[in-house]
Amino acid sequence: MTTHRSFTPEFKAQVVLEVLTGVRSESLACQHYQLKPDLVSRWKAQFLEGAPTVLAREAQHDPALARVAELERLVGRLTDVSWRCQKKPPASWRRISQKAGSDVALLAEHY
Repeated sequence: MTTHRSFTPEFKAQVVLEVLTGVRSESLACQHYQLKPDLVSRWKAQFLEGAPTVLAREAQHDPALARVAELERLVGRLTDVSWRCQKKPPASWRRISQKAGSDVALLAEHY
């Protein structure tokens, strides 16, 4: 009985990227790496199917992005409180707020 070859995820990604970027055609990649065409086609389909989830996971679990979002919310709340404490906001802030439309852009342009 013959044993099946096993391939690392890195190797699969390398082959698929070569095909997708045009370094090699699918048939040339199969010849070069001695693979069956249906195997490369399956790897390519899995790669393309999984790409959006990889990118979505990266954005969701990035602690830096979560921290930035938290700080932006805090700046928005503090700006709102600051404006409520003032009798009348400075004219420069009113002009910026009309142009920018958001509290975060308002503070970034003012300071």
